[in-house]
Amino acid sequence: MADPTPYAVSYSFSGFQATSPNSPLPAPRVDDEYANIATSIGTLVGAVTDVRREDGALKNSIVTVDSLHPSVGVRLGVAYANAYEVAVAEGYEGTVTEWLATLAANVTVGSVTTSDPGSDAEVVATGTPPNMVLSFTIPRGNPGPSGDGSGDMVASVYDPTGVEGDAFSMSNMVEGSNAKVLTGSERTAISTIASKLGTGDVASAANIRANIAAKVVDTTGAWGATEMVTLADAPTIAVDMSTFVNAQVTLGANRTLGAPSNAKPGQSGCIKVTASGATRTIGKHSAYKSSASFPVSIASGESAYLFYFVVSASEVLLNVVDGVV
Repeated sequence: MADPTPYAVSYSFSGFQATSPNSPLPAPRVDDEYANIATSIGTLVGAVTDVRREDGALKNSIVTVDSLHPSVGVRLGVAYANAYEVAVAEGYEGTVTEWLATLAANVTVGSVTTSDPGSDAEVVATGTPPNMVLSFTIPRGNPGPSGDGSGDMVASVYDPTGVEGDAFSMSNMVEGSNAKVLTGSERTAISTIASKLGTGDVASAANIRANIAAKVVDTTGAWGATEMVTLADAPTIAVDMSTFVNAQVTLGANRTLGAPSNAKPGQSGCIKVTASGATRTIGKHSAYKSSASFPVSIASGESAYLFYFVVSASEVLLNVVDGVV
């Protein structure tokens, strides 16, 4: 029968309780330890029954000369000339040269593992002599002192409940008057804010001109809103100020600016009026106030610029620059 399997502790329960005092012992680990103990006891019982009778005495014929220590063999008349012969008497098979080579140890270091503070140090030897590998398990040192607070992260402040490695976990933080711990839904909203600002949430040039609420304004929309918008030529030109900041119209005959609609106080811009085919005139509704004389005459191919400022929904100031080619 093979040699009994010695029991070796594979898990530190005291180390577990030191780090998790309020948690039950891990059942799988307990089962493993009991299984290892049962295996060791079983191999010990088997080994004992190999050499012992039921009455407690050694089994018959269990002791031979080869089983005796060399010194006992000498007393019984077995002569050993040297250590090599003693080795052979104890079961070594090989030449003297081979036996001498086994006396030179070849020890290397295997793994070095750090375990929990307070756990036992362990050294495990593997391999076949003389080629042995030693693997070490070394406990970490206990945490150092909290310090005097001069530049130190004092445990009493940053870890008052003794959670150690979880001291900066969001679940262990407490809100204060000037400190906000974000909820899960708030973090989700922040992480997906880019998707929440889709193309429909960014104001277009038309949205800006029409003063559409609940939109985000970017530079593309802001500059696009100031581009010239073409008004329809008609005897009375419709002037819907929610459709433009700056506008242009080409006159095919004498025309009149219609009453402004959707005018927003503070809005300002320009209306470019160009004459086509002949000299044209542009008149205005009474809501437009100007020091210039109306109707304004515009030679064919030339333009007049009507710079406006909205005072109220029913009053728009005009300043005229005409004769521009």
